[in-house]
Amino acid sequence: MSQQSPESGAKSTLESTTGDAIAGQKPQRPGLGTRIGPRVIPLDDLLPHPLNSNVMPPDLQAKLRAHIKRTGRYPFLVVRPHPDVAGKYQVLDVHHRIVVLRDLGHT
Repeated sequence: MSQQSPESGAKSTLESTTGDAIAGQKPQRPGLGTRIGPRVIPLDDLLPHPLNSNVMPPDLQAKLRAHIKRTGRYPFLVVRPHPDVAGKYQVLDVHHRIVVLRDLGHT
């Protein structure tokens, strides 16, 4: 999609992170900021982010484990395609949920 500027009559196009065109902005590198949406990814394909410094106390981790075991529900895991390892994903958020899911036998 392209838009015409009312002042200049010139056209400019940019792919947004959702694939829509946005007028008047520079295009991003392909794949940068592209949302891939929800999908099922095996836990073995998830690698921790090296800068993750979050630590969950054992009592909270036990509470999280009990909740997931009881309900079978948890929010989406937030990952991105790994920048260095093809076919793998880097965990950006919810590292603790992944540990608990592995402990509970999820794959």
